[in-house]
This record gives sequence, C-alpha cells and structure tokens, in this order.
Amino acid sequence: MLIIGFAWSTWYPLSLLLMFFMGLTSSFYMITISTVLQVTVPDGYRGRVMGLWSLTWSLVPLGGTIAGSIAEYAGAPTAVSLGGALVVVMAILIAMLVPRVRNLA
Repeated sequence: MLIIGFAWSTWYPLSLLLMFFMGLTSSFYMITISTVLQVTVPDGYRGRVMGLWSLTWSLVPLGGTIAGSIAEYAGAPTAVSLGGALVVVMAILIAMLVPRVRNLA
C-alpha cells in the first residue's frame, strides 16, 4: 500500500515519508523472512534453501524490464502502482490459501 501511495504522491515531503516507511518495512520483511527460513528449515537443507532464496534477487532486473515497458505505455505512476497492487494481491492470496504461512504469526 505504501508503494501505491508513493506512486501517486505529488508532494515531496509525503513522498519522502512514504519512502522512509517502505525502507523500514522492507528491512523488517528481510529480517523476518531470513529468520523464519533459517529457523524452520532442517539443518541439512538450510544452505540449499538460502541459496534458492538468494536466487530470487537475480529476477529483479526481469521485473524492472516489465515495469519499464508498462511505464513506457501507461506512465510511471501506473507501472509502480500496478506492481504494488500485485504485491498486495499475492500477499492476500498466500495468506488465504497457504495455512502454514498463516500459522507462522
């Protein structure tokens, strides 16, 4: 939701505040997911799982290419807010459809 707000913000101080909270929540997410993966994965698989998890960062340029293509035709705010909306939808779907993730809290 912060990303969508940032995409449509035209007031610089609000944009800075939204970026601050996006960085804060991103750090919280990274710490949480690393901790959950390392605590729940059996010792024999931990290195493999963390290796696969780190591979997800190599997909970032692909997403940037897609977002850039969308931005070229629909504008940057639309591309950024679409990306944010997709993140929200995926989070809701995973929370609803994967009980194991829901029970981590």
